[in-house]
Amino acid sequence: MARLYTEITKGLPYTFNYIHYADNIPQTPSSATGIIYDNAGNIIESITGSISGTQSSFTFTANKNISNGRNFNLQMTIVISGQTLKVNYLFDVVNCAITNDVNDEDLFAKLKDLRRINRFNGVTTTIGTTSTFIDNELKSDRRQWLGGSGELLLAGYENLSFSITGYNSSTATITFSPAHAVNVPSGTQYTMRASYQLEIDNAFMYVMGRIRGRVGLLASYIDNNIINELVVNRALSLICRAESNELQDKWDIRSRFFSDEFNNIFSNFAEAYDTNGDGVISDEENTSRPSFGTISITR
Repeated sequence: MARLYTEITKGLPYTFNYIHYADNIPQTPSSATGIIYDNAGNIIESITGSISGTQSSFTFTANKNISNGRNFNLQMTIVISGQTLKVNYLFDVVNCAITNDVNDEDLFAKLKDLRRINRFNGVTTTIGTTSTFIDNELKSDRRQWLGGSGELLLAGYENLSFSITGYNSSTATITFSPAHAVNVPSGTQYTMRASYQLEIDNAFMYVMGRIRGRVGLLASYIDNNIINELVVNRALSLICRAESNELQDKWDIRSRFFSDEFNNIFSNFAEAYDTNGDGVISDEENTSRPSFGTISITR
């Protein structure tokens, strides 16, 4: 079972969204139902999912009678073109959920050079629309184009910077926003860059594990600004390491720098937490926080 790591805050509604892809193409479901199991395999609730286009959504609230814990399971049953799919989505129930708010722009804000590397230069092979272009060289391309960015170099117009909002590998079609003034003709030059979302997600998973190992599941408050800083530095450290060709080149130095930044921030993470889950941080719980430093938090 794949570990799609999600936390939900007890007492607050949470919506699980799921889109099924085949060859990078989102599929449209005809029905969606779900069952929530606790970590002992007991059924907590049955849910009828809502469908909007290609997306199936399931909303669930962990009420006060549900204990905090790991590895609750939403088992989704989704029917697509007559085929029944079973998808398991594991999650934890906590007092304060940690969320991932980082995107590519957060990485670029800290390392501008990142925007200029790993760019793909191409030429459209078929006429598109004002918001799509086609390049047969992209057929069956497995790069993470969705969420990336690029630039169209259309003769007679200013270069158009765009975000990639869709990618169909079977038709080699890129969907982008904002739209161009005219349909994109064949022979148009473009440049684009895949998203770093996979690296961001991997960094978040790492940060999540480190933070939960320190504060447990009962922490009543966690500053998500700090989480975002940790994710950015972890992701940049990994990306720069992958770009490095030898020790002490600029990418190696950057990787070490962001790794040190991560360690410095994490070593100062000393938030007090509610160990007994009564919703109050007592004096004893406040003084039992780790002794490796403090941080200034605005509540």
